[in-house]
Amino acid sequence: MRLDEEYYKEPDFQALLSRYNEAEAEGKQAYIDVEEATDLIDYFNWLGDIDRSKSIAEHARTLHPGEPEPLMFLARHALDEKDLGRARGFLGQINDKDGFDYKYLKAELMIYEGREMEAESMMRAEFYREEIEEEPTEQEKDEFRLDMAELYLDYAQAELADGWLRECWDKESEDYLEVRMRCSFGLQDLPRTDEELNELIDCDPYNYQYWNMLANLDYFRGFYSKALSDCEMSMAIAPDNIDALKGMTHIYICLGSSRKALEVAKRALELYGNKQDGYIQFMEIFLDHNKSGDAKKLFEKVIEPQQAHLAEGEPRTGYTLMAMACHDCGYKKKFEQYIRLAVDYNLKEVRKYFGKLTTLGEDADTCFNNIMTFTKTNLKK
Repeated sequence: MRLDEEYYKEPDFQALLSRYNEAEAEGKQAYIDVEEATDLIDYFNWLGDIDRSKSIAEHARTLHPGEPEPLMFLARHALDEKDLGRARGFLGQINDKDGFDYKYLKAELMIYEGREMEAESMMRAEFYREEIEEEPTEQEKDEFRLDMAELYLDYAQAELADGWLRECWDKESEDYLEVRMRCSFGLQDLPRTDEELNELIDCDPYNYQYWNMLANLDYFRGFYSKALSDCEMSMAIAPDNIDALKGMTHIYICLGSSRKALEVAKRALELYGNKQDGYIQFMEIFLDHNKSGDAKKLFEKVIEPQQAHLAEGEPRTGYTLMAMACHDCGYKKKFEQYIRLAVDYNLKEVRKYFGKLTTLGEDADTCFNNIMTFTKTNLKK
């Protein structure tokens, strides 16, 4: 479901956050129950501080072995890193193998592997079991249906999501309308998506996320000027929200204004830096639009200076993409220089971009040599 950002402003959550931050500042680990851990994990994940969310989940896992919430977060993080084996390990640690959370995560792993129909059969059986044995309310049934629809949409399975949504009892709730809109977009029913998004905005005109979604839709349809207006409305509600800034960067590139695109990207990175993998995301935007020269400028003017203060041994990001930009621009010596820095600073990042292209090896030197050999043989400017 949609994050309730207002909750993070409430006194109870602020007290929890203060208690956690104070303990961390003292080098201690605060005792937190599972519900508190889940709130903190979601909060830092929302901020884009994935490492902190992961640390809290690991701490909660030791305090509350077998509880599903922290294990589900860790499993999904493992999937993000394409480590299915580790994700399965976290699944196996959940105590209640008959509970919804266990089966839901198991279904997600099946979908990740391309076994959608097995997942569908299992969750349909679970839905009917709950319906008979637990006699849920219509609202509780809808919560199950919406959870399944969202799971399928996360893996671009809009037709399966549509099947669950058609069975929903309450088709007027904001949660239903939001998932319905995502499904319409996934089915490429753009007129219906537009209609549903505007209905959501009518219900909650100050929800900046809805304006970002509308900007994405208008961008997808090629309505760049309208998409820019949508982003500006989003930022009027929530100044400097990162999704609007990313959207504006894409739009300005498509409108032929690299200067404005770079200005927006620079502003975003000065605000967010490494949060939400900002450096990588904005470099990728320019590279995806074949603007390698602009990606190089962004790195030289913003990213490299911002990371100059990092302690020795601390991972630095963006160097792999800078190397790729240099290669595309024809700067062979700079490509070699930045690949060397990339493997020394952040081998994990290098593997993300080159791991599917060639065998890299375990250590930095072998990785560097293999990339250089592969590049000279296979990649030509």
